[in-house]
Amino acid sequence: MNKKEIENKIAELNKKKEEATKKQDYPYAALMRDRIKELNDQLKEKTK
Repeated sequence: MNKKEIENKIAELNKKKEEATKKQDYPYAALMRDRIKELNDQLKEKTK
C-alpha cells in the first residue's frame, strides 16, 4: 500500500471504531484501534 491508501484506510477504520464505541461494542472498537496502530506504524516506516 502506498502512503495515501494507508491514510484512507486509517480514516475508514477510525469511523468504524467510533461507530462501534457508540454501540458499546468495545471488543470491535479495540480491534479497530489495534489495526489503526499497525497502519500508523506502516506509515511511519514509509515516511522515513
